[in-house]
Amino acid sequence: MMEQKRKILPLIIIAAAILAYSSSFSGVFLLDDHVVITGNRDIGSFVPVSLSARMLVDFTFKLNYLIGGFKAADYHLVNLLIHIVTGLFLYGIIRRTLLLQYFAGRYLHASSIIACVCSCIWIIHPLVTQSITYICQRYESMMGLFFLSSVYCFVRACTSEHKRLWFDLSILACILGMGTKEVIAVAPFVIIIYDYVFLSDSIKDLVRKRWKVHLCLFSTIGILVCLLLCSLAKEMEISSRFVHISPLIYLANQCKVVLYYLWLSVFPRDLCFDYAWIPSEDVLSLMPYILITSTLFVVAVAATYFRKSAGFLGLSFFAVLAPTSSVVPVADLIVEHRMYLPLISVVVLLVVGSCRLTKATAGDSLHMIHIWCSIWSLIAIVFIFLTYMRNIEYRSEEAIWRDVMRKQPCNYRAGNDLAVALSETGKFDEAMQVYDKVLSAIPEAVIAELESGKIVVRDVFVKSSPEYQYFVANANKALLISTREGRRDEAIGFYIKALRVAPDNQNVREKIKHVLRQKKVPETCLDDEIHAILMNKKQK
Repeated sequence: MMEQKRKILPLIIIAAAILAYSSSFSGVFLLDDHVVITGNRDIGSFVPVSLSARMLVDFTFKLNYLIGGFKAADYHLVNLLIHIVTGLFLYGIIRRTLLLQYFAGRYLHASSIIACVCSCIWIIHPLVTQSITYICQRYESMMGLFFLSSVYCFVRACTSEHKRLWFDLSILACILGMGTKEVIAVAPFVIIIYDYVFLSDSIKDLVRKRWKVHLCLFSTIGILVCLLLCSLAKEMEISSRFVHISPLIYLANQCKVVLYYLWLSVFPRDLCFDYAWIPSEDVLSLMPYILITSTLFVVAVAATYFRKSAGFLGLSFFAVLAPTSSVVPVADLIVEHRMYLPLISVVVLLVVGSCRLTKATAGDSLHMIHIWCSIWSLIAIVFIFLTYMRNIEYRSEEAIWRDVMRKQPCNYRAGNDLAVALSETGKFDEAMQVYDKVLSAIPEAVIAELESGKIVVRDVFVKSSPEYQYFVANANKALLISTREGRRDEAIGFYIKALRVAPDNQNVREKIKHVLRQKKVPETCLDDEIHAILMNKKQK
């Protein structure tokens, strides 16, 4: 009877995921999806193979295209399947961990139900919607799949008669994960911490029993390094992913971000596709966040040293966030998909902690266990509803950017994207109003420097910078106006504003030439005319 019930639990996890994400299939391609998928000229070809740290995920996008072209629902289906399988691996890890000798039989009869609750809450949690419904974040979910499958196989090996097979599968999963996303490099560290806390009596015991396995796991990081070196030139081209602030300032800001992640883990309200948080250089104002986050980290390290399960969860949380939320300045201070795996630590801590609290106050009372299950079932129902509704926001580019602007009204980057979405649906007047709001949100001092030519971008734009948003807003306004009769001179004026910020931008120059041709300016005089307009505007 117990065995039959245990077999039903994974089906509950699958059903919950399908219910929560049934509304995601109407979602469209957004933002980076157009770069990675719809705008990728190599999407239909498997050769030549482009070696990169994300090549395996890129391969799945090509398979998607081969099967169904640019039908967004197909991509959403694959993303959901990846998420479900990842959730099932999580279920297996938690169940087998609770049955280890480490817990001395404390969860012998409750391991399956606790694992089911943890996996179910995580798989339907609104905070992970961006990792699933934002199609190109398959990078994150596939990384999570190989990460957890590697951990699962390792745990299985330590409790199985076929140790060699499962250890080999763990290493293989880690190898494949190196072609999904750079964060996978943390997997060997998390596995060795897991081994130390749950499976070994001491570090010496760990080294004596499984040093070869850990050596192989850590050696897979070399594959990631080689892939990163192969794609180094490409990474240099997209340097806008990084911001030009000091690592210490970035770390200080991340202390605040990490605490906000924890807040969203417990209260997933006002989720936002693009927060566009501006880093603060006032370290004093960040000091409370630094102290709290540092304390949590120190406690996690200390608890891990004393082989406490909560220590493992805490240190794993910080370890998985470390590549993007520590000292390497990334353009976006906060994005929800970074919490895909770290959220597991929070969920498990809350679910198992509440279970232990129930047992401590009521023992093995069947009545209290039913209450515990009922409470988490109610939370699951709420999360399914919230995730279902959140996925509806992805139904169109206009809908998601309106949602962002409602929650982050000063996000001029989102404003530009909203205006583009509005113009694509024929709402030209509203698009122009949004562009004007974007420009009015940029500080007047910055506007003055941009218009006077004091700020000039010769290299790649930092996408989150005000100069880039100024450039985009003016260039796009010009494009809209140029379609209207009698407003060509006005369009040229906006194009010139954009060109003054990025004088080497050939795309804008070609658009100005197109408008000048409509004004019957001779082909041989186009460059001189642009130069004359630039000089005239500068003098004014």
